[in-house]
Amino acid sequence: MPTLCQRVQPRLDCGQYGPYGLSCLLIFIHLGLYTSYTALAAAPCTDQVKPSSKPQNETKLKTEFLVGKRLKKVLQSQIDQVTWQNIPLRKAIYRLSVDQGCALIMDRRIDPSILISHRAQQQSRLSLLSVLARSQSATFTTFEDWMYIGPETQANSLTELIKHQRQMLRNLPKPMQQRYRRSTTLQWLDLQSPQAILDNISQNYRFEIYGSEQVPWDLWAHATIPQTSVIEQLTLVLIQFDLTFQWQNEGSEVHLVPITRDDYAQLQQKVRIPSARAQPLHNPGTSRGKRKVLTFRVKNKPLAEVLDVLENATPHTWFIDWASLEKQQIDRQQLVSVHVRQASLSEILRQILKPLGVSFRMRDGQIRIPATTSR
Repeated sequence: MPTLCQRVQPRLDCGQYGPYGLSCLLIFIHLGLYTSYTALAAAPCTDQVKPSSKPQNETKLKTEFLVGKRLKKVLQSQIDQVTWQNIPLRKAIYRLSVDQGCALIMDRRIDPSILISHRAQQQSRLSLLSVLARSQSATFTTFEDWMYIGPETQANSLTELIKHQRQMLRNLPKPMQQRYRRSTTLQWLDLQSPQAILDNISQNYRFEIYGSEQVPWDLWAHATIPQTSVIEQLTLVLIQFDLTFQWQNEGSEVHLVPITRDDYAQLQQKVRIPSARAQPLHNPGTSRGKRKVLTFRVKNKPLAEVLDVLENATPHTWFIDWASLEKQQIDRQQLVSVHVRQASLSEILRQILKPLGVSFRMRDGQIRIPATTSR
């Protein structure tokens, strides 16, 4: 009689369904999501997990997640001691995030079964998540009330891609804008295909998807994306296949399109789309000669968030090379504090970046971080 793996193999070709399609299924089997036994499952973990009596695809999904200040408080909280010895990457990541009520999506290209060992003391959850991501040559990033771990290029482009899609939404008729800005919770069970997830999104928001043949068939682990608009939901699914989308026919259709290398390069360089909310850096009634000045105060905020605030408040074109900063052990979630009064933009940047050992250059209406960043 053939083993379970032999029965599954003809239906699940790893090459066809993504780099970790079959391995993910075997992880599910090993963790007890199926009562069947296989000796060829993922490498054994030191933790003993009892087989589940739940029927297939009845994984209990978390329904309540932290948002706003409560989320930030948990992520920045210090963990006294962590000792992991040969446990699956996915398990370690979920202990730090989802199990604590923090929404997180792990990209399909990150192998969840790889065994990791790590010891740490007095580190925040944010820091530990970044360490785990870097251990797999991946990048950890946050956006509003959820987190993402994925390949460096995609993770560093995600925020700007969502902002771009929000800008494009403004071109649709007002009723369509209101429909697509509505926040809903997107959930899927273990062994759900991305095509089925996309179909769920399209049915919920009432539009047609074209170009879905570009999405290869795959099987995903369960996940929840809480209280997000259609833009975040589509982007988090599609970026895992290097795809994005365009609105057509006044918003009644979504057409899937590839994200090219040039697109990624532009997104990572942070060439911003003009925003109606962006205001020149100034404080009315205060100046030093021709220099515009500002009182600026932040405490223990992520570096990326602080730079975004400054970028939105200036007319400059910003180029931030996060890949170079990562090589200096500086990531987007690095916490920074600054309190300056009546300071110029260059003085504010110096106060933020100098303690990190990061340079910058301001010239011809452009700001480059670090200073050697090329166009």
